[in-house]
Amino acid sequence: MNSSQSNPSSDAWVPPPDSRAYILTPILIAVMTISSLLVLLRLITRVFLVKTLGIDDLLSVASLSANMKLGVQYGAGTHVYEVPPVKLPHFLSLVTTSELLFVFSLCMVRFSNLAFIARLSSDKWFVRGIYAVGFLVSSITLIAVAFVLSKCKDVRDLWNIENPNRECKSFNAEFSVMIFHAGMGILIDASILALPIWIVFRKMKFSPKMVRVVLIFCVGALSIIAGVLRLNYSLLNVDADMYVYTLQLSSDLNIETIITYNIGVMTLWGGIEGHLGLWTACFPALQPLFRLAGVKLGISRRTQTSKETHKSYGKP
Repeated sequence: MNSSQSNPSSDAWVPPPDSRAYILTPILIAVMTISSLLVLLRLITRVFLVKTLGIDDLLSVASLSANMKLGVQYGAGTHVYEVPPVKLPHFLSLVTTSELLFVFSLCMVRFSNLAFIARLSSDKWFVRGIYAVGFLVSSITLIAVAFVLSKCKDVRDLWNIENPNRECKSFNAEFSVMIFHAGMGILIDASILALPIWIVFRKMKFSPKMVRVVLIFCVGALSIIAGVLRLNYSLLNVDADMYVYTLQLSSDLNIETIITYNIGVMTLWGGIEGHLGLWTACFPALQPLFRLAGVKLGISRRTQTSKETHKSYGKP
């Protein structure tokens, strides 16, 4: 028997070789590193080149902060029978915190995108579309947060897993809300992607510049694909015996189902979804930096005045 498994109370527990934690952690660290770099470059661009800082920049920082989360050290991506029992209460506590952070991070990413594309046009229908999508983002976020915080009769029991008298809703009720949030999120992300592309095709003539703009926003399509994969995986596998394991920690704990192995994949796709959305919000804001780099490297001889740059990427 592995020494880490023979001493389940050890704080130095290491996931077994077949744990998905070894895939989950490097990928999330990589995307978090890229996101951190993009947000840093975005802030440098807006402060020193464009010389204006907007609400969308602050939202991008908030979304990056919320996306900085990992919980694999407590068992995510590992079969439940391989996780030391002493770690499971910590895992369940982190699930609640992770759910709230995930919902908040997606909300901030979407608002960051909306705040940026609002600069593209003052067309009445375009502005109404932004407000409509913003209302949907607020609604599903409030619904998800309200449900998570009301899962237990006493909100403190969401984190006090070992309370023998905790009264909480079943996993099935929570799963329904998760599916609703994921499905609505895909529709919202598609709308956020469609709004700027519609403006680009309507107001720009076909040119290399238009193609570049469309390709930048199409990074958002990858975020939508990640959301679809997360939703599809949840629907197909959340009840599959090979991924879901039930463990009664003790006879006096009201804990029905613990999903440790399966949640690793959902965490992976959820993290990628949020970070890709953040990249979509950052790439357009980095255009002044890309143009300056092109001129310095001799790739492009076209320049843009600071006045034009401020008009395009400054305050609306």
